[in-house]
Amino acid sequence: MAPRRKPLVLITGASGRIGSKLIERLRAHYRIAAFDIRPAEGVDFYNADISKPESVGEALAALKKDHGTKIAAVVHLAAFYDFTGEDDERYRTINVEGTRHLIDGLGALAVERLVYASTILVHEPGRPGDLITEDTPIAPHWAYPQSKAEAEEIVVKQAGDTPWTILRLAGVYDEEVAVPTLAQQIARVYELDFEAGVYAGDPSAGQSLLHTEDMVEAIAAVIDKRDALPKQQILLIGEPGAASYAELQQRIGMLIHGGESWKPVPLPKPIAKLGACC
Repeated sequence: MAPRRKPLVLITGASGRIGSKLIERLRAHYRIAAFDIRPAEGVDFYNADISKPESVGEALAALKKDHGTKIAAVVHLAAFYDFTGEDDERYRTINVEGTRHLIDGLGALAVERLVYASTILVHEPGRPGDLITEDTPIAPHWAYPQSKAEAEEIVVKQAGDTPWTILRLAGVYDEEVAVPTLAQQIARVYELDFEAGVYAGDPSAGQSLLHTEDMVEAIAAVIDKRDALPKQQILLIGEPGAASYAELQQRIGMLIHGGESWKPVPLPKPIAKLGACC
């Protein structure tokens, strides 16, 4: 009797840092197909520019030819991100329209679970001490989370009979990288930059974070339990506590330079607004 083939998982954006770690986590139990514009190692790679419908269609046709129509899970990681906060056409062509192209193409395949990697930033920010939940209103404040919220709507409205899970991920970090806001804060303290001593927001505010290993385990759990989950599901994935900006500032300053106090001084709103526009 021929050995049973492992279930197939398709990962978009597979050559990125998160995609690479997810491949390592899944490969023992799944066959992996990778969509990206840069080759991914050790998997069946398909060159797919998610922003172009013809490229996605060609990649899906090749995937179907090689592996058939049944896919255990599609993990959609491919996205554009720029921390400048400025708008960029790639938020629409990759994050929004790219999601549309993928879901349109998946209609010809039997997908057991679509997993979309979104962000906690689609939610309206709360006051310090308030916990964000899946029921917190959707109110993204800048281009990146706005594009992810639009992509979520595409998943909800166009996935059809395909079961889906939307994971709203907190800021991802590990021993090698940090979320951009934290990296900038560390750099300013290290360089003794004037901006390290002031803060334009509420220093008691904080952001939930998520270690890369925990994120990968969460995605793997969704794939493993894909048949037992609700047909449509939205989950926040992040650490339950959040250190405030002031707490991080104090800890970073003590670790790098020593001393007693590294508490940031909050800027008055009129001055903060002036700095933001100049």
